[in-house]
Amino acid sequence: MMPSTKGKDRLVEEYLAAVADACIGLPPVRREELLDDLREHIAVARSRLNHPSEADIRTILDRLGEPAAIAAEARANEPPATVARVPAWTADLQVTRRASPLSVVVVVAALTFAAFLIAMVVGIVVFLVPV
Repeated sequence: MMPSTKGKDRLVEEYLAAVADACIGLPPVRREELLDDLREHIAVARSRLNHPSEADIRTILDRLGEPAAIAAEARANEPPATVARVPAWTADLQVTRRASPLSVVVVVAALTFAAFLIAMVVGIVVFLVPV
């Protein structure tokens, strides 16, 4: 009796899932390309066998290598991340620093006092101007 195709497909899907898990950190597009390449390689290898058994599928997967090794090789072949360059004209700009809590309190107090003075002036003008 031959093993079911579902069992063989399950082996392949588990293998590909392990590769996908090991490739976390690669750009998603690169990870999908790698998985597609592996699927194609597995399909070609299976098509060369008349009636591949579960042992044949395991041999195909073993020849591909461990998922962690595939992921490590993919990472090694990945170009380094690019660093954003700062335009040259920004070199003359001064870096602003954050306001200290004391300066924030002083500014709020000054604005509050200014609002109080304006309210006083408006109140005096309204009281003195005849209607």
